[in-house]
Amino acid sequence: MPDYQRDTVKTYLTNYQPSFGAHPTKHKRSLGNNDGEYSRGGRAYPDLSAIGQDVRTYAGGDKDVAHGTSASAPVIAAILTRINEERLARGKSTVGFINPTIRIR
Repeated sequence: MPDYQRDTVKTYLTNYQPSFGAHPTKHKRSLGNNDGEYSRGGRAYPDLSAIGQDVRTYAGGDKDVAHGTSASAPVIAAILTRINEERLARGKSTVGFINPTIRIR
């Protein structure tokens, strides 16, 4: 976990305790083996997320449906690209590395 996320994750887990269990160790382990859904010693949740279920995709003229990270990561990338386009159009710089900026305050 990066230093800039340590306080944010601690605050989140203290104030918004997830309704599902954490792994019993600090180390990243495989999910879904009745040993928790996330690592309390890790970052706990993604920095940004999008629903990655039944997302329609188009590649080379072919339609498909994607799920999971393959669907949600491009959605977040598109949102950030749009933000950068609007900033550039106004003579501002791109947002750059956003993770320290989007933390819970």
